[in-house]
Amino acid sequence: MILQSQSFFEIASVAVEDAFRTLLENKHLYQSVEIATSGFAQYVDREAQKEISLQSQIFPGRGSSRSKEQILEACRKKAIDGLRKMPFQMKFGETPHQKGNLGITVSTIKAICQNQGCGALWPHNVCADPSWLIPASSSHSGLHQIFILRYQCQACKKEPVSFLVRREGLKLTLAGRSPMEAVDVPKYVPTPVRKFYKGAVVAFNSGAILPGLFMLRTMIEQHMREKIKAGGKKMTGEEIADAYAATLDPDFSRRCQSLKPVYVTLSEAIHGAIDDKPEIFDREFAKILSHFEAKEIFERLAVG
Repeated sequence: MILQSQSFFEIASVAVEDAFRTLLENKHLYQSVEIATSGFAQYVDREAQKEISLQSQIFPGRGSSRSKEQILEACRKKAIDGLRKMPFQMKFGETPHQKGNLGITVSTIKAICQNQGCGALWPHNVCADPSWLIPASSSHSGLHQIFILRYQCQACKKEPVSFLVRREGLKLTLAGRSPMEAVDVPKYVPTPVRKFYKGAVVAFNSGAILPGLFMLRTMIEQHMREKIKAGGKKMTGEEIADAYAATLDPDFSRRCQSLKPVYVTLSEAIHGAIDDKPEIFDREFAKILSHFEAKEIFERLAVG
């Protein structure tokens, strides 16, 4: 029985640690991951075989009252329900391990360090974890837990980045982050509007589609106003777009993406308060980047 328990805990630990690492390294604010249970397949098969063997010994010659498929499903459900209801505890240093908890270790993650003078993708080491003191609660979806995880950059060893992770059964959600995630801005995006680019990406990644669309429109509107030197002059969006288009090289305009239809599409989405169509953001965002990149290349070649 001890070996069986260890086998279950080993499989569960790997699955949970992989889910935490994926969440912290690849997901954005309010996004989630599910803990994978595919690794339990062999364990479940072994448990089912033991159950079948036990029943054949108890009822020799009579067979089991349940089919092999039913026994497999019962064992699978037992394993997954066990993981769903089992408390998780991050293992760190001398932190006392509470009996019955699944000890997990996510000792290192890769993250962009936002400390001054660093600012690159570096491995981060885990700091002391105080979240084992936060009591858990239960619901039909499984155990609910809150984790406060802090990671320090290996390069600069300055202020750690903090994550707030909410667990609901087999679901992990990034519920908070300090400082806010860093956004890598392509070099061809004009410097004056980079802050709007970052705002659009952060809003969209956090599930705020409508604010993301607004920030996209703000980015291209401010870019166009700056290029036509509009200053404080009152102009409609279409007037701004037309004036901006007039500043572009005719050859560029024939070959490359225009910003006017993008501005119109974004305005229609904003006026219609469309907040459930992320494909609009993705499509128009790609068009904006195409325009900026092509413009940077075109101007660089023209100078050369």
